[in-house]
Amino acid sequence: MRESAAGHERIEWRDGTAESLPLTGALVGAVVCAQAFHWFDPRAALREFARVLKRGGRLALIWNNRDLNDPLTHGYSDIVRAHAIEKGVDKEMQTDALHATNEPLVNARHEVYIGTPRLLDADGLVGRAASASYCLTEGTAFDATRDALIQLHRTYADDSGQVPLRYQTDVYTATRA
Repeated sequence: MRESAAGHERIEWRDGTAESLPLTGALVGAVVCAQAFHWFDPRAALREFARVLKRGGRLALIWNNRDLNDPLTHGYSDIVRAHAIEKGVDKEMQTDALHATNEPLVNARHEVYIGTPRLLDADGLVGRAASASYCLTEGTAFDATRDALIQLHRTYADDSGQVPLRYQTDVYTATRA
């Protein structure tokens, strides 16, 4: 990922993990995690974020989640979960850790933003599932996923052959006291 990022004179790359950042304490104005927090040990990462944030520094955890109130999106989620190579593929944001941390993160908030749906044809719907790390992309298990998604697409497609896959963006913020 680092190699594909555009260079900038004000960006310095360092090796580290969310649980052990190679920074001295209280220097950082913002920590942002988009679609990644579920890979971290939540309590250890939050302690580390609090350690490197300066007073008044902000933490933002951003998550794009499928909108399960929408029938097509709910059906898509059911199919993906049923055919996933690992269970628990819809990892929830672990907000209990944000609210329960003993570190000086205060003013914890959660906001939800509803975005524009992704319009997909049948190949796009199948391709969206196949692009996920937890989805098989070949063999009979993938054939079952593909067949179920194509049937779902047929059920919900509009006159132009598109279905709206709907997401909501959950944003969790906190401030370093």
